[in-house]
Amino acid sequence: MGYLTWDVNIQDAELKAILKDRNNKHFFWAASRVLSRARFWDVFKRYISCEMFLRIWPEMKEPLRMDPIGAGRIDFWDWVYTKLKENRAEKRVAH
Repeated sequence: MGYLTWDVNIQDAELKAILKDRNNKHFFWAASRVLSRARFWDVFKRYISCEMFLRIWPEMKEPLRMDPIGAGRIDFWDWVYTKLKENRAEKRVAH
């Protein structure tokens, strides 16, 4: 078990596999766990691509609110989402 899954019976590899399949019934649980517990640089480096984050963030707020650890990080992830969208828009304009 990794530092994200110390309190549940799931291996880090299983968590990553769930996060690759947006249709997996445990996807939002896994994404919520990562966004509430992972170090910022690990989220995009090891678990969720920036593109996936941009697609799922609007739907992620509610599951994250239910996580006692994650609820305090919603403002931070809102800020990250806004910055990623701005960066993506700037790249489109530049090309």
